[in-house]
Amino acid sequence: MEKSIENNIGSILKKNSLSVTDSRKKILSLFLQSKDALAHGDIEKKAGEKFDRVTIYRTLQTFVEKGYPDTAAMGKLSFDIIQVKPLSNDHYFVVGKWMLQRTAGNLSGHYTLLLRRMKNGWKIVADHSS
Repeated sequence: MEKSIENNIGSILKKNSLSVTDSRKKILSLFLQSKDALAHGDIEKKAGEKFDRVTIYRTLQTFVEKGYPDTAAMGKLSFDIIQVKPLSNDHYFVVGKWMLQRTAGNLSGHYTLLLRRMKNGWKIVADHSS
């Protein structure tokens, strides 16, 4: 990452009362460089092997909790469920549509989820967005 961009990202994180960590710097740089919405899987691919799924999830959750980036910068994401199909008593397949409303232009696409009943409740075990 270019030094001036890295310093800018560090400033943005500090301004929003966030510690400057490698995962936060990388994910924020992906947001700032992307012209399209990024799914969790997109972030995993672009972040490389250095950051696992849990680290990425926790970083995104921290951004949401701290309110950065805010709705004006990132837009408003909404979901519609199109179909829920039982595959077994413990597995469901979900198809839906996502919509992102933002000042830079609206985006939309579809998603699929595979849900599995676990001992501690239902969990998403596979997801895809396009």
